[in-house]
Amino acid sequence: DLELESIKITKDKESKTYNSSWKDILEKGQKQFDDYLSRIKEKNISEGLNNLN
Repeated sequence: DLELESIKITKDKESKTYNSSWKDILEKGQKQFDDYLSRIKEKNISEGLNNLN
């Protein structure tokens, strides 16, 4: 498992970094990151199965 220690958000060339003291933001970022990794894994599995045919 990968666990985020901080999140850096950039908007209009302005950046802000959030760390563990911003628990709610870090938890939301962790969920989004986990979902992203899950989609990558599913895509790789699907492509691998398609390559078997």
